[in-house]
Amino acid sequence: MAKVAVSKAIYAIDKPYDYLVPPELEGQVLPGMRVAVPFGSGNRGSDGIVLSLERQEENTPTLKPVLSCLDDAPVLDEKGIQLALWMRERYFCTVSDAVKAMLPAGMYFALRDSVTLVPGLEPEQIWDLLSDAPAAARLAEMLCCWGGSGDMTQIHTAFGAKDPTPAIRVLLDRKIAVLETSAQRAVGDKTERLAVLNMPAEEAMELVASRRKRAPLRYAVTELLCTLGAASTKELCYFTGASPATLRSLEKSGILTLEKHEVLRRVRVEDVEPAGPVELNQEQEAAFRGLDRFCLRGEAGAALLRLTPAEGADPREAVFRACAGADLPILEMRRESLSLEQIFLELTSDASAAGQAGGRRRPFGRRDSAEPEPAPETAITEHGEEAEP
Repeated sequence: MAKVAVSKAIYAIDKPYDYLVPPELEGQVLPGMRVAVPFGSGNRGSDGIVLSLERQEENTPTLKPVLSCLDDAPVLDEKGIQLALWMRERYFCTVSDAVKAMLPAGMYFALRDSVTLVPGLEPEQIWDLLSDAPAAARLAEMLCCWGGSGDMTQIHTAFGAKDPTPAIRVLLDRKIAVLETSAQRAVGDKTERLAVLNMPAEEAMELVASRRKRAPLRYAVTELLCTLGAASTKELCYFTGASPATLRSLEKSGILTLEKHEVLRRVRVEDVEPAGPVELNQEQEAAFRGLDRFCLRGEAGAALLRLTPAEGADPREAVFRACAGADLPILEMRRESLSLEQIFLELTSDASAAGQAGGRRRPFGRRDSAEPEPAPETAITEHGEEAEP
């Protein structure tokens, strides 16, 4: 017996549902695997995640069976299942929603239900069995016209505003049809259309050379294909200015063929040569040596660094990572920009200095606002050298 979290169950009824593991699936159904199961009164197909396996007790009522396994191996381990159960309680979501948040989108499945007539039944036998059910007889006639099977989308479209569920139940109850559930990947493989040269390059150019002036795009596409051999239709249209109709006309002429190719979503890892040693300029070298001497002291202290980056650059993250990697804690980091007052003070600094030199005295213990504060004894200048006390 498997306890399954069904994806079609809303939050109010989201709980582990018991399903019977049929003999043909014993040993294949494992915790952490996704399975297809019937759900609800109509036994509509739904996918779910197996939470655990338990031994079925003797007095257990009749259980619905697991239809099929959607995975060859478990997609979640025990910790992943526990995480999904924790996310349900923490974020008020269903277990299925939590599992979908953890798995890549390419692993999702789309289930499709279809009604299929039981093989071996003659049309006359079907009409006799459905003589008292005109709606079911109409559905059976549709299935015969569709080759003996039809999915739910087709059936609902054919019935229009009328609900086909009662007719489907009649066919299922009288063993005239069966309900089948198939699973398809919700995200398919990525493909692209490829134009491939279908003849030798010399012959292809001879065919389009005579009409070069009247059909320059055909000539341009053929010339590019003769060089490459094959190219995607998107790139051909982009570089030559041709339209898909031009490519189709070349295909009719037998010059090229249009094919579909799968695009492998793999990153090519190329060998990269290691970077050379870092070369510092004179100012950087002076700052480095000053910091190095400061670190070799072995005493607690602080260093004041002032960086002037290029216009538009923001070196704060790089500085933070470099200091953290060198085990140098940053006590404070701020970005300074000149205000209008500071610009005015810089412009008038010469006049202020001249006024002080002329004998103007200031009160004892006060300092002009434009005069910078003295640097601490352990400060380091912008070049990294120790400042004089």
